[in-house]
Amino acid sequence: MTETTMKRDAISRWMMCLLASVMVIAVGGCEYAPARAEQDTLDRDLYPKIALHESLRGDIVVADVVENAGPPYRVTVALRSKTSTADRLVQYRFIYLDSSGVPIGETPGWLSERMPARTETFIKSNALDYGATDWRMEIRPSRDG
Repeated sequence: MTETTMKRDAISRWMMCLLASVMVIAVGGCEYAPARAEQDTLDRDLYPKIALHESLRGDIVVADVVENAGPPYRVTVALRSKTSTADRLVQYRFIYLDSSGVPIGETPGWLSERMPARTETFIKSNALDYGATDWRMEIRPSRDG
């Protein structure tokens, strides 16, 4: 290999490194517009008042709901466990909404309930704010064990 060829190879390697660095900077420096959120097509009036976690479907059913607009707004939900042998430990929370459909106060924490097999369980709640006009209940498997 001649000295000229070695210099040309060194310059070529240096140019390739420089080009690769520029490409990394160019690609990494691009900004992308955030994706637009998809609009919910489910009408607010059709949204279920009781949202049951997918893993509980078939094991727990809603037997009855009693609402008293108060004030304060009060709700009693009768749930029935369809399991034949084991108790189900679930967590739930009620969210109360004002006349605009906005949650009132802070999002409540989760409460636990043991549901005996093949037995109806009554869960009661009342709004802490007299401005409540609607409610939602969420039920999920217990994370306490």
